[in-house]
Amino acid sequence: MKKRKIIYGLLTLSSVFVLTACGGKDEKNATTTKDGLQVKIVDGEYITNEDLKTSSSNKGYLALEVKLKNTGDKSVTYGEDNFTLYTGKDEDEESIEPSQVYDSLDHFKTISYGKVSKGRSKTGYLVYEVDKDQKKYNLVVDASMDDENSQELKIPVNATKYNDNTEKITKLAETFVTQTFLDEKAAIAGSDAEAASTTGGGQVELLGSKKSKEWQLTNKVDEDRAAYMNKFKEEIKGSFSDYSPSEADLQKFAQQYIAANSKRAKIEYTVKNYLPTSATIAVKPSVINYGDMDYDSLINDAKEKLKNNNYSDYDQVYKDAEKYIFENMHTRYDSASISTPDSMSGDGYEINLTKDTDTGKWTVDTSDSDQNYYYDDLIQAFTGGINSFY
Repeated sequence: MKKRKIIYGLLTLSSVFVLTACGGKDEKNATTTKDGLQVKIVDGEYITNEDLKTSSSNKGYLALEVKLKNTGDKSVTYGEDNFTLYTGKDEDEESIEPSQVYDSLDHFKTISYGKVSKGRSKTGYLVYEVDKDQKKYNLVVDASMDDENSQELKIPVNATKYNDNTEKITKLAETFVTQTFLDEKAAIAGSDAEAASTTGGGQVELLGSKKSKEWQLTNKVDEDRAAYMNKFKEEIKGSFSDYSPSEADLQKFAQQYIAANSKRAKIEYTVKNYLPTSATIAVKPSVINYGDMDYDSLINDAKEKLKNNNYSDYDQVYKDAEKYIFENMHTRYDSASISTPDSMSGDGYEINLTKDTDTGKWTVDTSDSDQNYYYDDLIQAFTGGINSFY
């Protein structure tokens, strides 16, 4: 078998390692160690990244979390070239080199080149394109490049044992959108068995995952909902120049739209990036659009309603006409078209989620930061374009 060299530095994984514990039913605990350096597969899962393109539909990118621990007397230098995945077919082994992954949040650390000092440990990820149905892979740890007789150690990897969590992270995004922008009592699509639920403290979780620390949202539903409602009411108020609705009227108007939109809206979700501690989901909403409503008939109804009133000035006419339109707008929701916002492009508006490594729970970023500008656009989308309806 060919000898694979380390690009970085003069030192190498300098000793022949001895396999001390491996496999069994779960190779996640497989460990190699010798003369102080311990290599262990801690965990793993499939990831999605815009820069990673699979070569076929049955392939996926498996991120193996690997821990390097130095219990020896001197520092050890390592490189990603020390770790190669093989198909496990001795008669025709195929080598798979690790892939590099960019994480804009810099939370996802891949193993590249570095040094483990005495008494220290480092943890990072190795990412390989694998066949998700392939049970037999071997993670090969190279021995010394200076010793022609040195051995290579193999840690078995069963690609079928690792999870692809893109469906779960998508459901979390759907839960967030439903709780924030749609009717609180609206049912999630029938295919989503893990329906949304609100727990104490205004947190959202998936019913199917209550026993797990993972796949729960820490977002405060009441706060996110209030931010959306405040924005919506501002847009409504700014859309009527002659009639000034009360706070209660604005609340009612918004709730009428949300109730109707919850029944008719169609929302698509695309996982743009999924890493063990962060994700980006594109949300593409088709909603009831105020720009597509039948205002002519509504205006004609207002004229008919007000034609027998005796007005002394036009200001009152405009005010009463807008009041009628405001109070009866909801009667046009069922017949209005649904569409995506004109300003939206691509797969929709991106929302960012991060995972707390201590609790295992996820949080959707709703902050008003420069890096989170899409979220404000998403809020705007669920106002239906009310600020330019006529």
